[in-house]
Amino acid sequence: MKKTTLLLVLTFLTITFFGQSTHETFIKGVELDEMEEYEKAILEFTKVIQEDSKNVLAYFRRSSSKHSIGNIKGAITDLDVAIKIDPHYLDAYHNRAYYKYVSEDYKGALRDFNVVEKENPAECQYTLATWIKIGLEDYEGAIECYEKEIKRYEDPEAYEGIGDVKTYQESNEEALKYYKIALELYKKDTEIDYSENIEAVLDKIKGIDD
Repeated sequence: MKKTTLLLVLTFLTITFFGQSTHETFIKGVELDEMEEYEKAILEFTKVIQEDSKNVLAYFRRSSSKHSIGNIKGAITDLDVAIKIDPHYLDAYHNRAYYKYVSEDYKGALRDFNVVEKENPAECQYTLATWIKIGLEDYEGAIECYEKEIKRYEDPEAYEGIGDVKTYQESNEEALKYYKIALELYKKDTEIDYSENIEAVLDKIKGIDD
């Protein structure tokens, strides 16, 4: 069983439309980003954009680097441009949904997530949708998204998440039921160290029992 983690999409495709020097600059930017040299990566991606203002991948990767240094507004702006260039670029919608969520623009985040879900429901990250809907206090909607994740596989973190939402709704008995399911699934999975998750769920169960 895998451990659910929300990952920002980092598109890295074989680039056939770059000139050689621009291609090398882009690759250098990617390498610097992976080395966590984000400011330097931004400079390289900016060079690519100066050479090719329609280079959607450069805007996309630069947005990720900007996010990594806390420039969320700049990250969103770059994705706005990327989506304007390619309105069907779902990875850009996904990441912009996350950045808007971080910015507490929950309605905007949901609009972007809905684009991804409509076009490619098999790949969309429902964990992100639950966070957005909790931000909107749409607790039933959040539970529905967790249930969609559970249909993919028995995700203990999704069960734990439903338990959390049930506590927001002050449905402690229901919360307890989901926490216990999550606890059993965490314990059953021997491939991943879920010790911190198990401890957290035990604390939540104790808090309800007390």
